[in-house]
Amino acid sequence: MDVDKEAMSSKCRRVVSYLMSREKKSNIEDILSDMEIAKARHLDADLPGCLMLLLRHFNEDQAKMFLKVDETCLPSEVDDLPSTPCIVVCAGHFMIAVDQTIVNGSVPNVVDALTLMFAAYYCLNISYPTELGGTLEFLQRCLFKINPDKGTKVERKASKKVNPKRVQSKKGIRESAFRAMKRQLLVKTIRWSQCSRGSTIRMSEVNRDIAGRQSISFADMRADS
Repeated sequence: MDVDKEAMSSKCRRVVSYLMSREKKSNIEDILSDMEIAKARHLDADLPGCLMLLLRHFNEDQAKMFLKVDETCLPSEVDDLPSTPCIVVCAGHFMIAVDQTIVNGSVPNVVDALTLMFAAYYCLNISYPTELGGTLEFLQRCLFKINPDKGTKVERKASKKVNPKRVQSKKGIRESAFRAMKRQLLVKTIRWSQCSRGSTIRMSEVNRDIAGRQSISFADMRADS
């Protein structure tokens, strides 16, 4: 999976800016503070901050995506891993786990770690866990530009006897919120790029564009790339 790190960093900055305007400051103050500390140390704060803010925004379980271990922990000693692909955070580097097994014990930065985790989902045809559905779906479409016309990789839960109208309503609300978030982000992106060239933008063009297309802290996710 070929990834332009500079383009990814630029997109992450726009996502962070958008989420900062949407979330209550008290809800994300800890993440923003960690980002400032990372920047002061000349570390990459864009992607780690984006990931943490998305997980907080969608109210999803970060333990399904990240597992923190001790600095001296060896790949063979890592346990309590989820069955789906995840990133193991160790001081100075990362590991990738699939099916509760470490498959790569030395990944140098968070960009490569995220890319390898996504590659595992697609190469092995693994569904996204429902606990990370919103975050992974957004990253898939926004950062990795994988935009299928229909369908989703989020796993389906076993059917229960519930009111079908209620299920459809909750699904519609979530999908509408996701589309609205992506639409606003893309609008801001296109406006910025158009303004930088001294031209204007029409909403019809934006609509066509869109139609076609254990706890861990921020400081633990240092990206020294």
